[in-house]
Order: sequence, then C-alpha cells, then structure tokens
Amino acid sequence: MKLIYKYIAQQFGNPTGFGGKISTFIMNCLNRKQYKTVVENIDIQETDTVLDIGFGNGYLLRKLSNKNPQKICGIEISADMLNSTIRKN
Repeated sequence: MKLIYKYIAQQFGNPTGFGGKISTFIMNCLNRKQYKTVVENIDIQETDTVLDIGFGNGYLLRKLSNKNPQKICGIEISADMLNSTIRKN
C-alpha cells in the first residue's frame, strides 16, 4: 500500500506517463472553481505577460490565452506535461 501512495504522490509532484495524465485530470477537476475564479477576475491587458508556474497539462494557460495577453510563459518540472502542452497549444 505504501508503494501506491508513493506513486500517487510522485504523479502529483511530477506527472509522467498515463499516471500523469490521470493526476492532471484530477487536479483540473479539483481546481476547476479556482481556475474559473482566476480567469473571471484577472485583468489581463494585451501588453501583459502571464507566467504559470507548474502548469501541468496547460489547462489554465489555455483559458488565460483567451484573454489575449502579449506573451504567455510557463514553468513545468514534468517533461511529459511540457510536451503535451506544446502539442495541444
């Protein structure tokens, strides 16, 4: 049982592979209300730069891109999530 908990914790800290896809889906569900609040209340101007630290699968980055900032940047520890976000965006 300890190994399962360790694996799950690792996936939430550094999502990789199929487990990473599941963990970021869960995180998006858990954070949906927070993301909605951020998107509705952030005042992004066309000349602004947005930075998302730990963007996971890029869900919030995609939502913020609809506000048309000049530049969107992100930092992500997981190479799988970075590659996934690049493919989607």
